[in-house]
Amino acid sequence: MTQPPRSTFIILFAALQFTYMLDFIMVMPLAPDLSQSLLFNVQKIGLLSAAYTGASMLLGALSLKFIDKCNRRTLLLSSWGVFALSTVMCAWAQNFDQLFLARALIGASGSMAVSIVMAISIDITPPRYLGRVIAKIMTGFTLATVLGVPLILILSEQYSWRSCFVLIGLLAALLHIYAYFKLPSFKPTVDVSDASTHLLRQPNVIKMYVLQIFNQFSAFLIIPTLSAYLVFNLAIERGHLSYFYLLGGMTSFITVHILGHMADSQGTQKTLFLGTAIYLAGLLAFSFDSLPTWLTFICFIAFMAGNAGRNISLTTSSSHVPSPSFRARYMTFQGMVRDASITLASILSSSILSTQSNGQIEHMPILILLAIFTAIYVLCAHHIWFNKKQ
Repeated sequence: MTQPPRSTFIILFAALQFTYMLDFIMVMPLAPDLSQSLLFNVQKIGLLSAAYTGASMLLGALSLKFIDKCNRRTLLLSSWGVFALSTVMCAWAQNFDQLFLARALIGASGSMAVSIVMAISIDITPPRYLGRVIAKIMTGFTLATVLGVPLILILSEQYSWRSCFVLIGLLAALLHIYAYFKLPSFKPTVDVSDASTHLLRQPNVIKMYVLQIFNQFSAFLIIPTLSAYLVFNLAIERGHLSYFYLLGGMTSFITVHILGHMADSQGTQKTLFLGTAIYLAGLLAFSFDSLPTWLTFICFIAFMAGNAGRNISLTTSSSHVPSPSFRARYMTFQGMVRDASITLASILSSSILSTQSNGQIEHMPILILLAIFTAIYVLCAHHIWFNKKQ
């Protein structure tokens, strides 16, 4: 009987995902600290997300000519090495512009590494195990919230936000060394010049990319400024943010594993519906100007868990779309459209929001309404396009 990949690969890939995701998301909960230290308006945090994903999208476009022709081990080690060095560079940023440039470099290198990780994972996993194996690898994303973000918030509060980047950079360096000795060679899978054209002519590929675009657009209208909104608008104490992210992440962790198994046995449409329903419940509550602390806490947990459920559902559904020969290229394209969506959402969020003199953020209900509509669109479109095929 065919067995899932060895635990060594799953643990390594989950650790890489953990580090990448923590590096990406930690700027958002650190928004109050960064804006006060580097003297910029808090709504510009969305632009840091845009720098990260915009650079990722650009490198993804440039890599399409060689991504499926190169040894995946070489690409992974090279891009992850740049990621580790760039993360440490963030600790020495003296203003917003320097941090912006460093984040762009991290985004470009990190996204390349993650695309290769997912391509390798799908290559070595039998289809019947994809949902649960992807869920295990995506544990890295969830643990970044469960353990990583609370630790980062405490570290920033006790020492400095700069120490957070040094810590993540050192962790990335250790993983690079471990991967160098443990990863075998993964030979190129295809060598055709028209691979991209062939891939983009497949209707299901385009449909899945559309779903990924709107899925990420919905979430990242809200995510970049959510921690600042909690502190400045909903009067959550800065020291309590770590508890929000800890319990929200724990709930997301449980949600990902439950829905990952359900996706294998009952299909991704059901899990996507459950994730979307929980996500929308959390979003709707944030549209009010003031909430009791306990209700804010519950809504935050629902938002995070629901979003995690939506992500594992679409990731599992997406894994069935490409043929093995075009998998790395497919994952790179998917990363590009995802990053384009996050970039657009982050820029739009920064453009719509404004900050009052007391730090409160204005116009958040507009973003919440857009996020709700796009999430519902993803659910309905997935049902029409893929429900009968999975």
